[in-house]
Amino acid sequence: MRTHLYFSSVECAELSNSCLHRCTARHAAACDRLLPPSALERADEPTSGLDARMAYDVIAILQGLATSGRTVICTVHQPSFKLFSCFDRLILLNAGRVAFAGVASAAVPYFTALGFATPLHENPAEYLCTLLGEPLTIGESSCRHVTQGSSFCAVWAQQELAVDDAEQGAAPPQASIASLVVDESINSTTTTTTPAVRQPSSRRPSALSRCLLLVKRELHDQIKDPRKLLQSLLLRLAVGLLVGLLFLNQGRRQSYESIFPTTSAIFIAIFNCNMDTLLDTLLKQPQIRSLLKREYANGMYSATTYFVATVAVNAILAAANTAGLVLPLYGLVGFSTTVRQAAVFVCALGLMTMIGVLIGMAVGCFASSLDEARKLIIPILAPQMIFSGYVLPYKSLPSYFVWIYYASYWQYCLGLLQVNEFAERVFTEGCPASLVESTLYNDLSEWLEQHHLRNTTLPPMHFYANCSGTTSLQATGLWPVRFGGISGYLLILTAYMGFFILVAYIALRLSLASISA
Repeated sequence: MRTHLYFSSVECAELSNSCLHRCTARHAAACDRLLPPSALERADEPTSGLDARMAYDVIAILQGLATSGRTVICTVHQPSFKLFSCFDRLILLNAGRVAFAGVASAAVPYFTALGFATPLHENPAEYLCTLLGEPLTIGESSCRHVTQGSSFCAVWAQQELAVDDAEQGAAPPQASIASLVVDESINSTTTTTTPAVRQPSSRRPSALSRCLLLVKRELHDQIKDPRKLLQSLLLRLAVGLLVGLLFLNQGRRQSYESIFPTTSAIFIAIFNCNMDTLLDTLLKQPQIRSLLKREYANGMYSATTYFVATVAVNAILAAANTAGLVLPLYGLVGFSTTVRQAAVFVCALGLMTMIGVLIGMAVGCFASSLDEARKLIIPILAPQMIFSGYVLPYKSLPSYFVWIYYASYWQYCLGLLQVNEFAERVFTEGCPASLVESTLYNDLSEWLEQHHLRNTTLPPMHFYANCSGTTSLQATGLWPVRFGGISGYLLILTAYMGFFILVAYIALRLSLASISA
């Protein structure tokens, strides 16, 4: 019904959608979305790709919506004079700053009063767009004495009554314009210096305000769809529950054999905190690249402001997702329950989460497309996992690969959590010493039965021996503890995070530099 209303308004109701030009159908769908009642409607270049008649029909529909009481904000690409006359109010921007804002019909008188009258038989819209791309320089116009560095935006900002006059449909008073023009008698006597136009006071918000605004906007964009956010959290909870049930109570067992499955649970937690966060951040970059280019080119914020806000938002969301994974995993596996050990566990995974966010941003900025970004992920993360000490223990590494082991930030996190979990543990079952004694006793019993005491058996014996978790750490090359202990491991991971902050920031600046170029 709504699409039929659009077709009937442009006198083609008898045509089916398949008979329409693709571009016409696209704009029909755009108008279809505009028709549901709302106080504010936005249209981004709805006339692009249309001929003059169809473009006017689309604008007429939008004008009808505005007449019905709605506010319609519209951007139009190279409007004709007929289209230009349909708009009630007009905002002209130059480099993100206002050059004119008011009644659309007052724009031509305003620039005429400045000495830039629209030439005869020329479209005012095209002429004004041409003017906005040029600064006010000394020329043959009546406003030739305005200094070269002054732009139309500065002229607009310096006229206190310009907005009120433009809203009333009249040209700005000559007194305010005359204040911008240097008297010719003064200019003729002073040829070495040109009186500068008073610069307008800066009304741009502070960097902190813009950063907070970006954080608020990014958070709103991420959580505006509660269903999507809930699905993401439920997915993390499901993974945490699945892994927790797979390694249920392994951390609570007093058997030495529980060390390996507990280490496996730690490795899976590290993998999810780093890999999933990296991919989530990476997938967002192509989606926001066009918006970033447009806003940065318009001077809405600096690279530093955008970087801080984006990292903060991604860190908040990644922390929430990580908590959804780690909380059920920590309880079901049965990791150490002391406050200090739990705090170290959370800090280590938090640092891995932040590193994942930063690598995702850096790769997203360097990569020109999503496919290229995916190709860069494997060469970056594969060495981290292989040389983390889990797939290949430190003592099993060839000497020419040891440097990769020390370069892997995964091994620092895995080593930190292993030391944190097992250094103070004491096991009473399955210890290596008791296993050796039990094996020797069984072998001796079997030998005696075969050679001397064929009809008798030795009485069963149970061997008890306690062993520390440091025995396992020694086997993997983590004990005696290196790098200054737990605090040293945390400092190394923090240094890695600082390094990737620098890499991500440089990648963002290079990406934005290409926009400026």
